[in-house]
Formats: sequence, structure tokens, C-alpha cells
Amino acid sequence: MAGMNPMLRQMLDANPQLGTMLQDPAFIASITDPARNPALAGLQGQAAGPGMFSPPPPPPNPWANLDDNGNPMPTPDATRGAGAGAGAQTMPLAAMLQQQLAGMTPLADTAPTAPQEQDPRERYATQLTALRDMGFSDDERNLQALIATHGDINGAVERLLGA
Repeated sequence: MAGMNPMLRQMLDANPQLGTMLQDPAFIASITDPARNPALAGLQGQAAGPGMFSPPPPPPNPWANLDDNGNPMPTPDATRGAGAGAGAQTMPLAAMLQQQLAGMTPLADTAPTAPQEQDPRERYATQLTALRDMGFSDDERNLQALIATHGDINGAVERLLGA
């Protein structure tokens, strides 16, 4: 088993105790016991053999019952005129997509919500402290520079030195 998988072989070479554990029937039984491993409880009915589980079936193909134009092909019930599908109207794919898209909000119309207005002294508290530590002691000028540069310390320093 490990000889076929180079990653597993590498793990076993690095940790020989892992190989011993994987060959121990009691260990294998304990990790595959649904009572000890709740994640396996849901797979209990899908067992393909002792300790082996089969993968879940693939999802149904939503495009399998469409013709070349994207319209649903009639089902056997609809062609007979009886049964569960009798009287059910089918909608072309384009109409279904339009109906779905009509309920969606276009991206261009959605504007990001503005953050709550915060006092600039609170918003730029870290930057103000950094400017003070650099020797810029006028908090009002520092704050105006930070507001003008949207909190960019380098831009604020350039602005303070240039003024």
C-alpha cells in the first residue's frame, strides 16, 4: 500500500511508528469505529467493505435534459399526458436565467456601505502617535496632514516638511 504512494512512503520512512500503527488491527478498528469517530457515523450505510467506504454518488447533471437550444426536452410523463408531470409547464433555459437574474441586484447599483463616521483623532490615533514620536509636536497640523493624506504617514511627513 505505502509503496504505491510516494508521500505515504516518505511519511512512513520519517516515522516508523506510524507504519506499526497502520498495521495494527486494533488501531484500524478503533479509527473506523463510528461510535468513536462521529464523522464516520453518516458513512456507516455506505460501507463497501471492512474499513473501506465508497464515495458519494455524483450529483445529477442539470444539463442532461436540454436540447441543443437550451430548452427542456419533454419527459416521458409529459409526452404521455399523464402521471406526475402532466400539466406541468416547462420554461426555456433563457427564460429561467432571465427570471433568476431579474431578482439579483446589479453590481453597478450596489455601493459599499460607508463606514460609520469616526472622529479623525480616533481614526488616526496610531499615526498621530507615530508623528509625535518623530518629533512633530503640533497635533492640529499633524491631524490636518493625516486627513489630507487619508492616514498615509509618509505623505503626512512630506506635507508637514513642505509646509
